[in-house]
Amino acid sequence: MASKDQTGSSIGEKAGEAAKYTQDRASEAAKFTMDSAIAGKDKAGSVLQQAGEQVGNAAMGAKDAVVNTLGMGGDNAKTGTKDAAAK
Repeated sequence: MASKDQTGSSIGEKAGEAAKYTQDRASEAAKFTMDSAIAGKDKAGSVLQQAGEQVGNAAMGAKDAVVNTLGMGGDNAKTGTKDAAAK
């Protein structure tokens, strides 16, 4: 009976080692996934910030183009405008 107890104990130890190994690998995979998600979030935030700045700059450029086209740009260096003729 002693050999049966030793075999049972040995199987139990190996099962415990296998469970610990599996738990460690799962923990490492979870950490990697979390780190990857954080890196992706940071990158996405940066891309969105750059896109927002580009849209803002484009809107400012469009506004300036409209103002200048309508002659409301305030540029007194142009000849033929009312402001330049008054001076």
